[in-house]
Amino acid sequence: MLGIKRLLNFYLDASIHVALAVLALYWTSVYLLNILPNYLLAGFLFFSTIGYYNLVKYGGHLKVPAQMEPTSFVMIRTLTLVSLFLTMVFSVLIDSNCILFSASCLCWESFTLSLFFHRRRV
Repeated sequence: MLGIKRLLNFYLDASIHVALAVLALYWTSVYLLNILPNYLLAGFLFFSTIGYYNLVKYGGHLKVPAQMEPTSFVMIRTLTLVSLFLTMVFSVLIDSNCILFSASCLCWESFTLSLFFHRRRV
């Protein structure tokens, strides 16, 4: 039972439910508009939602939030980094026009990640 509780807490703290909601909105749009699904776009939406939502949610924390275990915070940081990397991969694979967008996102990610991991106390 404790393992299920930890898994559910990680699911909620890592904001995976938000990414699933965005993915559900995409698939609903594909169904209602009767268009061909793009699985690369679906992957891009899923991983970019996790990555950027967690950067906004946990980007300002200098240390582990009081209500969260340190191990789960490290796991969320790792999931965020992996998601941001996969966002870049999917954005390059979607279309050749996305390369410029991917490069600008990479510059922005490197800036925000430097703030995310190396903030000084004020």
